Amino acid sequence: MISKVLWFPINVLQLVLILVWTIFCGLFGMVFALVTNPTYSHRIMGYYIFSPVILAISMVRVKASGLNNILDEPAIYAANHASQLDIPIMCTSVNRPMFFIGKIELKKIPILSQYMKIVGMIFVDRKNRERAMASMRTAIQDIQGGKSIAAFPEGTRTKTSELLQFKKGVFTIAKEGRIPIVPIAIVGSAKALASGSFFMRPATVQLCILPALNSDEFFNMSIEEMANHTRSLIQQEIEKG
Repeated sequence: MISKVLWFPINVLQLVLILVWTIFCGLFGMVFALVTNPTYSHRIMGYYIFSPVILAISMVRVKASGLNNILDEPAIYAANHASQLDIPIMCTSVNRPMFFIGKIELKKIPILSQYMKIVGMIFVDRKNRERAMASMRTAIQDIQGGKSIAAFPEGTRTKTSELLQFKKGVFTIAKEGRIPIVPIAIVGSAKALASGSFFMRPATVQLCILPALNSDEFFNMSIEEMANHTRSLIQQEIEKG
């Protein structure tokens, strides 16, 4: 196995290429969204352009299963979160225009924040309950209008192999709008790029798309029960891997 010292120059090159590609895709994506349709352009950028190149640079191979569980109708795709690569891993596996719910702090990042605004991403101010609830209502309207939402219910990347507790936000959206949730288990992304690290390693990541939760039994649960049930399903799949 190549040591970190010998791998360091490769990692630096990877980070530079990822930065350059991200900036290019952000700028090109904004123009593409303005001259076409934001939903269409976002799907093309995420599935065909941005994500495959990022994963190729990172030397990450994704083995996806359960693709037949992807819905034709709008839904919330909820996944565990252990790596910065989880977003391209999801986008390159789910051929749907998925709009992420991002923390409001992302508005401070040049290019990324402008791209997110143009294509219609949703920002949530976690420190302000009233604004957060307004964002949730916007998300319900967007999903009912045809958008699918991708979310990491843990709220942040876990630094261990253990799932964090799922926050209630996306489950509030699901319950109030009776919107199906599609659980996704991502296994092995932390081996490629761990939370809080910039040291990338070649890895094969498994992504399993589980059957949608959209029955009356699911919607009749409390929001906390919905969160715990979804977390349990993802946890079981992670343990299989």
